[in-house]
Amino acid sequence: MSELKSVLAHLDSTPQAAVRLKVAMQLAAQHGAVADALYAVNSALSRCPVAVGAGVEMAGMLLEVDQKRLASARAMFARALAEWQPAVQWHQGDGLPVRDTARMAL
Repeated sequence: MSELKSVLAHLDSTPQAAVRLKVAMQLAAQHGAVADALYAVNSALSRCPVAVGAGVEMAGMLLEVDQKRLASARAMFARALAEWQPAVQWHQGDGLPVRDTARMAL
């Protein structure tokens, strides 16, 4: 069996992301591996494509939703770093979460 060298945790703005990050950091520490955290989510606009036809106001509101979700995830990540003192890297996808995750995992 090969040695564990890195652990990748998916981050989003949900409370479960903090749990995933903590587990990833613990696993990495136990195995002398590095931990990576990947913020990879679908944008609110892609989840609600009819909003494009609703006008600029709706697109702006959905962009604001995305920005709040990102800020929430970054704040959780910062709290985790302060609390657990891990060596973990933040990575941010470009809006295609499945591809972003696959790219980081390989």
